[in-house]
Order: sequence, then C-alpha cells, then structure tokens
Amino acid sequence: MELVADLFRQAAVASPLPLPDLTLCEMYRNAPRHLTLEGSRDIAWTLRIRAGAVTMAPESCDDAEADRKSESEYGEAIELARFVITAENAACYIERLADLERRGKYRKVRDVLPNSGELAAFAAVHNVIAQATK
Repeated sequence: MELVADLFRQAAVASPLPLPDLTLCEMYRNAPRHLTLEGSRDIAWTLRIRAGAVTMAPESCDDAEADRKSESEYGEAIELARFVITAENAACYIERLADLERRGKYRKVRDVLPNSGELAAFAAVHNVIAQATK
C-alpha cells in the first residue's frame, strides 16, 4: 500500500494540475486468496488526498466519506483496473465499465465527482494504479 501511496505522491508533485481533495475507494469481491486476509475473499483500498498529502489504506471507507466508491468482481474488473486511460481510448474505457455494470460485475456505491477537472484528476489517479499493477 505504501508503495502505491508513494506513486501518488510522486504523481501529485509532477502533475501540472493540483490534485483536488479526494477520497477514492475500490472494493473487490472474490479476489485471489494470496491478496486477501485469512477467512475473506474480498479486498478494498481507500486513497485519501488532502491538501496534496496522500494516504492509502487497505480498507473500505464509509460510503458518505467517498467521492467515488465502487464494488467489483475481481476477476472481471482486473483488466479494466490495469487499463491506462488516454484521450484516445477514454470512450473504450467507459464502454467496458458500462458493460461490467450491465452484467452486474461492477457497481458504483457512490460517485459525487462533478463533470469537470476532478474527472481528469480521477483518470490521472487511476492511471498511477494501472501502471503500477501491470
């Protein structure tokens, strides 16, 4: 977790745009046993960015705290989690996500990000994880 948080800190420093204060949370069902805690098949992480400070924890946050929170089937969503979003392929990413949602393999628990720069910041945050987990 700390390695990924360090990547976000580096991305925040290198970004031409300041990262807004965000809380992002992803939960995965039926994850491989080597990634889960004993007795569970679920994993989660929560990323918090506050005034440029980045923390990441292997836990789910309260729904009300999250700016964006999702729940997915691990095996179905891992390819999309590793998908690096660019201006050229963003529509493909959105369609793949919609397909997972239609098939009941992904659901937004909460999403209060406005359709503005915060979405661009989300893509930048997503891409840090995507590139680190390839």
